[in-house]
Amino acid sequence: MRKLAVILAALALSPAVATANDLSANLTGAGQGFASLQASGTTISYGIVTNGIGTPTRAVILQGAAEFIDLQATFSAGSAFGTVATSAANIAALNADTSSYTLRVEGSGNVQGDLVNNGATSGGTPGTIEFGAATFSALENAGTATITVNRAGGTNGAVTIDYATADGTAVAGTDYQAASGTLNWADGDAAAKTFTVTLLDNAATDGDLTVNLTLSNPTGGAELGLSAATLTIIDEESLVCIPDATTLCLNKDDRFKAQIEWRDFQGNTGDGQAYALPLRDSGLFYFFAEDNIEMLLKVLDACDLQGFNSFWVFYAATTNVEFTLTVTDTQTGQMKQYSNALGTSAPPVLDTAAFLTCP
Repeated sequence: MRKLAVILAALALSPAVATANDLSANLTGAGQGFASLQASGTTISYGIVTNGIGTPTRAVILQGAAEFIDLQATFSAGSAFGTVATSAANIAALNADTSSYTLRVEGSGNVQGDLVNNGATSGGTPGTIEFGAATFSALENAGTATITVNRAGGTNGAVTIDYATADGTAVAGTDYQAASGTLNWADGDAAAKTFTVTLLDNAATDGDLTVNLTLSNPTGGAELGLSAATLTIIDEESLVCIPDATTLCLNKDDRFKAQIEWRDFQGNTGDGQAYALPLRDSGLFYFFAEDNIEMLLKVLDACDLQGFNSFWVFYAATTNVEFTLTVTDTQTGQMKQYSNALGTSAPPVLDTAAFLTCP
């Protein structure tokens, strides 16, 4: 996670308006965090950073105990930046008196804090430009992959960013077409921009391949945030889960493929060893010895549960080594990754929006 000074700079949220009220909240609970918001007109611009909450899934402003405004936040690596539209009456109520309002971030445990009005600000900042996620994925036969780039933390002035692709394990001209160009935002524009990468289906079973994505050369005074990401091209010819020593196949018809990689304090690396259970919603992984289980993993079908319409990924890991867990929906090719840093006691993850791929 970025150092606090960089986070606070990125959270200096000032839309391109004459005045806006600067709101903030220190978040505590099952973790900690900080939130900064600018409320003006009919919009709220926000930046939220959490630590120790596991996988944040939702951010809301509460009035007392009642939900007041859903920020419709999308979290990546514990952070969320964006804007949400609401009524002028809601903005006026927030800016007039924050004492009745609390910001809550929900996920595997909640963090929340009272909102504080730091007063009006004028002018604005150009904001921060960064990838919408660290990883993207698409099926080899999808034709194209869409990559999202966000502008957050301010919309003052026109800004641009250059994007480019480079070979990872995929080769330009064989597996994909190289792409480069420039994305543009007008003054006051906070909408996400996208570019596409054309995928080449070679009809061979050659496994999943990767393309490196980069952002560079921000203009207009914009800061550069997450500037490197990876596109995984999923080989549909091999898109089937076959349980083996390092692969768990979970849920109905073995739809979800789960694999894990680890690195210990001596620099040793390896693949987690799978231990299947009779009922296929759950499974286990161990790293070093069969009698030393490191993780219990579940993929649960909540497609018929009111308000969810998703597949859930839950896990509990009893380890402080580095790992990356990859869960793939073999029906759609969508992939989710969960990581733990070396030396960190892995928090439990309860991701109820992991795969919005029902049925």
